[in-house]
Amino acid sequence: MSVQARSRFLDLISQKRIPAGIFVSSTDPQTTDIAAAAGFDFVVIDREPGPHDNASALGHIRAAEGRGIIPIIRVLENSKTLIQASLDLGAHGVIVPKIETAEGAKAAVNASLYAPAGFRGMCNGCYAANYGLLQDWPDHMHSSDNNVLMIPLIETKRAVERIEEIADVPGVDFIFFGPGDLSNDMGINLLTEGEKLQPAWRKVRDAVHARGKYLISVGFLGFADDADIFAGEMDLLMLHVTMAGKIQAHRATEMKRFETKAA
Repeated sequence: MSVQARSRFLDLISQKRIPAGIFVSSTDPQTTDIAAAAGFDFVVIDREPGPHDNASALGHIRAAEGRGIIPIIRVLENSKTLIQASLDLGAHGVIVPKIETAEGAKAAVNASLYAPAGFRGMCNGCYAANYGLLQDWPDHMHSSDNNVLMIPLIETKRAVERIEEIADVPGVDFIFFGPGDLSNDMGINLLTEGEKLQPAWRKVRDAVHARGKYLISVGFLGFADDADIFAGEMDLLMLHVTMAGKIQAHRATEMKRFETKAA
């Protein structure tokens, strides 16, 4: 395998495309396979609220690479151990929640890069390094450091207030705006008061773009406007919505049928 997240995203953007991804909570790697078949460019293997362990995450990574799309892992917290473990599994990048300061962003970047650029330890013999021997290590190290992504998730009021210093951190080139947890942090009902997040969205968007960096966001309530990369719904949420729509349509047809017979 070879890490390709940065180069692939930049290549798609240069072609005037907006890379599209989906969050994956299902432990079955067929979900990633289906996402690739449907045309998504990347998956986010969700290890924050999701049930993934190392084995299921690795299954999704292999499915993504087998289909030629980018596997990214959302880790549970800004932890050197969790970031390195996710990258050693073979993820091409990590989304790190609750980053609120430049110091937090620097720590996450350092955890994603091999020494001497950062603090990530060697993993020759693991899947990420293609089970390589020491003589293959320099090529893997340089390729990984040049392409791996550490993506801060901006999802608190404090993070929005400090977005300029976060976006200034070297190695932070892609930033994710997270309206869900941000709305909770600000005491806003996202479904009924989503417009109240627009000032925060514009502040983050303008700070990221003013520095020539790239913004990732979800695709609802206007938070995909001017985003460079789109990350869609959760796989299981999409499944639930589709199933609910099917059964509602069935019940409506059922009711009409019996109403007709009764008449």
